[in-house]
Amino acid sequence: MAFLSDRRDRRRSFWRRRPVLTAQFVLGALMLTVGAGLRLGDIYVNSSGSIPMGFYRAASQSGLTAKTGDYVLFCPPLTPLFEEAHTRGYLGSGVCPGRFGYLMKRVAAASGDLVEFSESGVRVNDRMLQRSQRLSADRDGRLLWSPEQMKQLLEEHQVLLMSDNTSLGFDGRYFGPIARMQIKTVLVPVWVW
Repeated sequence: MAFLSDRRDRRRSFWRRRPVLTAQFVLGALMLTVGAGLRLGDIYVNSSGSIPMGFYRAASQSGLTAKTGDYVLFCPPLTPLFEEAHTRGYLGSGVCPGRFGYLMKRVAAASGDLVEFSESGVRVNDRMLQRSQRLSADRDGRLLWSPEQMKQLLEEHQVLLMSDNTSLGFDGRYFGPIARMQIKTVLVPVWVW
Protein backbone atom coordinates (compact mmCIF):
# COMPACT_ATOMS: atom_id res chain seq x y z
CA MET A 1 0.00 0.00 0.00
CA ALA A 2 2.83 2.37 0.80
CA PHE A 3 4.07 1.92 -2.78
CA LEU A 4 0.76 3.12 -4.30
CA SER A 5 0.51 6.03 -1.87
CA ASP A 6 4.08 7.05 -2.68
CA ARG A 7 3.34 7.02 -6.46
CA ARG A 8 0.23 9.19 -5.99
CA ASP A 9 2.18 11.69 -3.90
CA ARG A 10 4.91 11.91 -6.57
CA ARG A 11 2.29 12.53 -9.31
CA ARG A 12 0.56 15.29 -7.30
CA SER A 13 3.91 16.84 -6.52
CA PHE A 14 4.88 16.80 -10.24
CA TRP A 15 1.78 18.81 -11.26
CA ARG A 16 2.02 21.22 -8.30
CA ARG A 17 5.62 22.08 -9.14
CA ARG A 18 4.79 22.84 -12.74
CA PRO A 19 1.79 25.22 -12.82
CA VAL A 20 2.54 26.43 -16.35
CA LEU A 21 2.80 22.87 -17.63
CA THR A 22 -0.45 22.02 -15.82
CA ALA A 23 -2.24 24.99 -17.40
CA GLN A 24 -0.93 24.08 -20.85
CA PHE A 25 -2.00 20.49 -20.41
CA VAL A 26 -5.53 21.48 -19.32
CA LEU A 27 -5.92 24.02 -22.14
CA GLY A 28 -4.54 21.60 -24.71
CA ALA A 29 -6.96 18.91 -23.59
CA LEU A 30 -9.80 21.42 -23.76
CA MET A 31 -8.82 22.48 -27.29
CA LEU A 32 -8.62 18.88 -28.50
CA THR A 33 -11.96 18.08 -26.92
CA VAL A 34 -14.04 21.02 -28.09
CA GLY A 35 -13.02 21.72 -31.68
CA ALA A 36 -13.48 24.91 -33.69
CA GLY A 37 -16.25 27.32 -32.93
CA LEU A 38 -17.23 26.21 -29.41
CA ARG A 39 -18.88 29.00 -27.49
CA LEU A 40 -18.29 29.54 -23.79
CA GLY A 41 -20.41 32.60 -22.97
CA ASP A 42 -18.96 35.40 -25.10
CA ILE A 43 -15.75 33.40 -25.66
CA TYR A 44 -15.24 31.23 -28.74
CA VAL A 45 -12.56 28.56 -28.98
CA ASN A 46 -10.78 28.00 -32.28
CA SER A 47 -8.80 24.82 -32.88
CA SER A 48 -8.80 24.97 -36.68
CA GLY A 49 -5.89 26.22 -38.75
CA SER A 50 -7.83 28.97 -40.53
CA ILE A 51 -6.96 31.66 -38.01
CA PRO A 52 -4.56 31.45 -35.06
CA MET A 53 -5.67 28.82 -32.54
CA GLY A 54 -6.91 30.08 -29.23
CA PHE A 55 -9.66 31.96 -27.44
CA TYR A 56 -11.62 34.84 -28.99
CA ARG A 57 -14.13 37.24 -27.47
CA ALA A 58 -17.28 38.32 -29.31
CA ALA A 59 -16.84 42.06 -29.92
CA SER A 60 -20.14 42.81 -31.64
CA GLN A 61 -23.25 40.98 -32.66
CA SER A 62 -23.36 42.35 -36.19
CA GLY A 63 -21.42 41.79 -39.38
CA LEU A 64 -22.12 45.41 -40.28
CA THR A 65 -19.23 46.50 -38.05
CA ALA A 66 -16.70 44.07 -39.58
CA LYS A 67 -13.85 45.76 -41.40
CA THR A 68 -10.80 44.57 -43.31
CA GLY A 69 -8.39 42.76 -40.99
CA ASP A 70 -11.04 41.70 -38.45
CA TYR A 71 -11.55 38.09 -37.44
CA VAL A 72 -15.18 37.03 -37.76
CA LEU A 73 -17.46 34.13 -36.95
CA PHE A 74 -19.99 33.41 -39.70
CA CYS A 75 -22.64 30.99 -40.83
CA PRO A 76 -21.98 29.69 -44.35
CA PRO A 77 -24.83 30.55 -46.73
CA LEU A 78 -27.22 27.74 -47.61
CA THR A 79 -26.03 27.13 -51.19
CA PRO A 80 -25.21 23.98 -53.20
CA LEU A 81 -21.49 24.76 -52.91
CA PHE A 82 -21.60 24.84 -49.09
CA GLU A 83 -23.86 21.78 -49.00
CA GLU A 84 -21.22 19.89 -51.01
CA ALA A 85 -18.46 21.28 -48.77
CA HIS A 86 -20.37 20.01 -45.73
CA THR A 87 -20.79 16.58 -47.35
CA ARG A 88 -17.05 16.47 -48.07
CA GLY A 89 -16.22 17.38 -44.47
CA TYR A 90 -14.74 20.84 -45.12
CA LEU A 91 -17.10 22.26 -42.50
CA GLY A 92 -18.67 20.61 -39.51
CA SER A 93 -22.24 20.37 -38.36
CA GLY A 94 -23.76 23.01 -36.14
CA VAL A 95 -26.54 25.51 -35.55
CA CYS A 96 -26.40 27.46 -38.83
CA PRO A 97 -29.04 26.96 -41.55
CA GLY A 98 -28.48 23.63 -43.29
CA ARG A 99 -27.03 22.36 -39.99
CA PHE A 100 -23.68 23.87 -40.96
CA GLY A 101 -21.15 24.72 -38.27
CA TYR A 102 -19.73 28.19 -37.74
CA LEU A 103 -16.55 29.14 -39.59
CA MET A 104 -13.89 31.61 -38.40
CA LYS A 105 -11.98 33.66 -40.96
CA ARG A 106 -10.36 37.06 -41.43
CA VAL A 107 -11.95 39.81 -43.51
CA ALA A 108 -9.53 40.23 -46.43
CA ALA A 109 -11.62 42.69 -48.46
CA ALA A 110 -14.78 44.75 -48.04
CA SER A 111 -16.92 47.33 -49.84
CA GLY A 112 -15.08 49.13 -52.64
CA ASP A 113 -12.14 46.72 -52.78
CA LEU A 114 -11.18 45.20 -56.12
CA VAL A 115 -10.80 41.42 -55.78
CA GLU A 116 -9.17 39.24 -58.43
CA PHE A 117 -9.02 35.43 -58.41
CA SER A 118 -6.34 33.69 -60.47
CA GLU A 119 -4.28 30.50 -60.56
CA SER A 120 -1.48 32.26 -58.66
CA GLY A 121 -3.75 33.44 -55.82
CA VAL A 122 -6.14 36.14 -54.68
CA ARG A 123 -5.36 39.81 -55.19
CA VAL A 124 -7.04 42.63 -53.30
CA ASN A 125 -6.49 46.07 -54.84
CA ASP A 126 -3.59 44.64 -56.89
CA ARG A 127 -1.85 43.21 -53.78
CA MET A 128 -1.40 39.41 -53.68
CA LEU A 129 -2.60 37.86 -50.41
CA GLN A 130 -0.11 35.51 -48.74
CA ARG A 131 -0.94 31.80 -48.90
CA SER A 132 -3.92 32.46 -51.21
CA GLN A 133 -3.11 30.16 -54.13
CA ARG A 134 -6.07 27.92 -54.93
CA LEU A 135 -5.57 24.16 -55.06
CA SER A 136 -7.16 22.34 -57.98
CA ALA A 137 -8.11 19.26 -55.93
CA ASP A 138 -8.45 18.25 -52.28
CA ARG A 139 -6.48 15.49 -50.51
CA ASP A 140 -8.88 12.87 -51.87
CA GLY A 141 -8.41 14.05 -55.46
CA ARG A 142 -11.84 15.75 -55.69
CA LEU A 143 -11.92 18.88 -57.83
CA LEU A 144 -12.25 22.16 -55.96
CA TRP A 145 -14.33 25.14 -57.01
CA SER A 146 -13.33 28.60 -58.09
CA PRO A 147 -15.40 31.79 -57.84
CA GLU A 148 -17.58 32.52 -60.86
CA GLN A 149 -16.33 36.07 -61.34
CA MET A 150 -12.58 36.27 -61.65
CA LYS A 151 -12.39 40.03 -61.02
CA GLN A 152 -14.94 42.13 -59.18
CA LEU A 153 -15.45 45.27 -57.16
CA LEU A 154 -17.07 44.37 -53.84
CA GLU A 155 -20.41 45.98 -53.09
CA GLU A 156 -21.55 47.46 -49.77
CA HIS A 157 -23.07 44.18 -48.60
CA GLN A 158 -20.10 41.94 -49.55
CA VAL A 159 -16.92 40.78 -47.81
CA LEU A 160 -14.16 38.39 -48.80
CA LEU A 161 -13.21 36.02 -45.97
CA MET A 162 -9.84 34.25 -46.03
CA SER A 163 -7.70 31.94 -43.94
CA ASP A 164 -4.60 33.96 -43.20
CA ASN A 165 -2.93 31.22 -41.18
CA THR A 166 -2.82 28.38 -43.72
CA SER A 167 -2.71 27.80 -47.46
CA LEU A 168 -5.08 24.83 -47.08
CA GLY A 169 -8.13 26.68 -45.71
CA PHE A 170 -11.59 26.43 -47.23
CA ASP A 171 -12.25 30.11 -47.76
CA GLY A 172 -13.04 32.87 -50.26
CA ARG A 173 -10.56 31.55 -52.83
CA TYR A 174 -13.10 28.75 -53.41
CA PHE A 175 -16.48 30.31 -52.57
CA GLY A 176 -15.85 33.98 -53.42
CA PRO A 177 -17.32 36.96 -51.54
CA ILE A 178 -20.24 36.41 -49.17
CA ALA A 179 -22.96 38.70 -47.80
CA ARG A 180 -22.16 40.65 -44.62
CA MET A 181 -25.39 39.37 -43.12
CA GLN A 182 -23.77 35.90 -42.80
CA ILE A 183 -21.35 37.29 -40.19
CA LYS A 184 -22.56 36.62 -36.65
CA THR A 185 -19.90 38.50 -34.73
CA VAL A 186 -16.52 40.18 -34.95
CA LEU A 187 -13.95 38.26 -32.88
CA VAL A 188 -11.18 39.77 -30.78
CA PRO A 189 -8.24 37.50 -29.85
CA VAL A 190 -8.00 36.93 -26.10
CA TRP A 191 -5.25 34.32 -25.98
CA VAL A 192 -3.89 32.82 -29.21
CA TRP A 193 -0.86 30.80 -30.26
